[in-house]
Amino acid sequence: HLANTHPTFSVLSTLVFLPLLGFFTRSASLIMAGKEGGMDIEPRSKYIDTRVMNTPTIALLQTKNELKRMGDIARSMVDDVVEQFHKYDAKRTARIKQKEETLDVLQREISAFLVQLSRQPLDPGDSMEIPIMLQMVSGLEHVGDQSEIILECLRRKKEERVLFSSPAMAELRALGAKAAELVHRCVDSLENRDD
Repeated sequence: HLANTHPTFSVLSTLVFLPLLGFFTRSASLIMAGKEGGMDIEPRSKYIDTRVMNTPTIALLQTKNELKRMGDIARSMVDDVVEQFHKYDAKRTARIKQKEETLDVLQREISAFLVQLSRQPLDPGDSMEIPIMLQMVSGLEHVGDQSEIILECLRRKKEERVLFSSPAMAELRALGAKAAELVHRCVDSLENRDD
């Protein structure tokens, strides 16, 4: 009886949960922490691994992937801050702060990884990429810091009920859009590093 009951139970469970499969797949991104719109904003490195330190080419490739991820997070953070100019949202503020924390963690981890990698015997071309990547990491983290400062100013504006004239707000929004466009171009240049 036991041997027959187990397969029957498995088949019945599958039939019960099969119609709910679509619901579970759609809600998985909402349930899982650290995911936002398909982007992983969990505060830890995802690509770098110290076990490949003896293979500098692979280590640099991993660093480039992590740098691209960091750029995507910085880009979405700037987009969220610019969106705050239009309508301030406390939930969006919490997401921005989470992204800033992620950028801080990634900056520390990538920098430590690159410093450790620089101690390995490298080709001249590879050794020239390390300072450039360190500068990129620092720049992306700085974008996150500046976004957090702007967010704090927007929060104070909201709490103290400071009102700007319509032309002033239009000018701020236009400036924010230009800054976001600049960040988008910079992050896109990380992927397409043509001379």
